[in-house]
Amino acid sequence: QYIVTNTVGLNVLWNVNEDWTLEVDADQSKSQFNPNGTYTGVGGDVGFGNTTNNYTGGLVLNQSGNVLPYWSAYGPNSVASGSSAVAAPNYNGLDPFIIGSHVFDLQTQQNTDQINEATLRATWNPGNSTKVSFGAQFLDDSWNTKEMDTFTNNYWELWSGYGPASGNAAGNGVALPPSLFSTASVGNWMPGYSGAGNLPGRIVMYNPYSLLNYLIHQPVDPSQNAVAVADGYPAYTGGYIPPEALSPTSVQHVARMNYSPFV
Repeated sequence: QYIVTNTVGLNVLWNVNEDWTLEVDADQSKSQFNPNGTYTGVGGDVGFGNTTNNYTGGLVLNQSGNVLPYWSAYGPNSVASGSSAVAAPNYNGLDPFIIGSHVFDLQTQQNTDQINEATLRATWNPGNSTKVSFGAQFLDDSWNTKEMDTFTNNYWELWSGYGPASGNAAGNGVALPPSLFSTASVGNWMPGYSGAGNLPGRIVMYNPYSLLNYLIHQPVDPSQNAVAVADGYPAYTGGYIPPEALSPTSVQHVARMNYSPFV
């Protein structure tokens, strides 16, 4: 996404005679955010649960401001014990592989702001200490915004549910190939803070576009498709990227117009 701003203007000074001058200033400026309508948000959620994700623990907060908070237990069937975090052997879900699909949202935000301005100024200067300028200014500012997304038509939940590998019912998510995933080391990602040892040493890494390309060729949850149809949208039939729908609450239009005489 990027912002494009175009400005065009005209400035004219006319010496009418020895005593009078006339100035005209007019311009238009238009700024556009994401003019080509590319995605501004791509969110592919994956994971394991609910059956497999049984654990006993909670969030641990420290009184010191330079100690990182942490979950007292994380990973499938982990149980908190003692003063340090307890990690399940398969906390990232890769060995054995139990990761399945969940929600996948697409968002496209677009904004435009156009300003039209014109000023007409006359000046009377008869050659002595007297000088008078007067005129009028016009300003018109129009701002518009909208978002297209897959929340509105419920297509974001077509493959939700975490899949069968972690004990979920058929239709609640789809199984994903391990080849889509790898891990990345967290390391000392926040210098100056202690407590990193209570956090996962590695996190799951994947490309959301590769994930989406796989999902569009997989069966969807019929109940989620039914929600889309009930809301007036066509059923998703697969093989293509789910189209976005206009979010009604995102549409805004703000207009400001001023006329200002001056002396």
